[in-house]
Amino acid sequence: MGALEKLLNRMKDKRVYFDSNFLIYFLEHHEPQFSAVLPLIQACDAGLIQGMTGEAAVAEVMVLPYRKADAIAIATTKSFLPVRISFRCYNTIRLASIQHQHSAQVPA
Repeated sequence: MGALEKLLNRMKDKRVYFDSNFLIYFLEHHEPQFSAVLPLIQACDAGLIQGMTGEAAVAEVMVLPYRKADAIAIATTKSFLPVRISFRCYNTIRLASIQHQHSAQVPA
C-alpha cells in the first residue's frame, strides 16, 4: 500500500480541512501540487472523506480572480464548492467548534 492510500485510509469517514493553498492548487491546476491534491478531491467526490473549508480560505481563493476581473475564474471558483455535496464551507467560529468536537484531520 502506497503512502497516499495509507493517508486516505487513515482519513476515511473523517472531516478534512482544506486551506486556501489546497483550493488554489486544484482550481488553477498548479503542478506538481495539482496532482497531489486531486486524489483528495476525488475522495471527497466518492464520499470517502468530507472536505471542509472556511470562509477565510474561500475569500483568499477569490482575491486573484476578482483582482484580474477574470469572469471565468470567478464563476469556476463560485461553482466549485456547491457541486461537491461532500464539500462544505463553514464559518470560522463553527469550524473551530467542529474541529474541537471531532478532531478534524489536516492533510500533510
